[in-house]
Amino acid sequence: GLGGSCHSPVAALALIDGDRVTFRAEIMTEDGTEIEEGGFEASLADAPALVGALAADMLADASPALRALFSQP
Repeated sequence: GLGGSCHSPVAALALIDGDRVTFRAEIMTEDGTEIEEGGFEASLADAPALVGALAADMLADASPALRALFSQP
């Protein structure tokens, strides 16, 4: 997961159509100057594992300042 708090700017949207889901997510700095985004389309059964992988990928691509907003326990 992201490991954020109620002060960590994050957005997510899941659209379900039958047994498929389209998922989009963004994490950003508090002032919005840096945004990391990603998403996937998959079966509902595969989605939980893909959400975790997406979060890890977004954090890996983020700057240290952005990553720090999501490194809280």
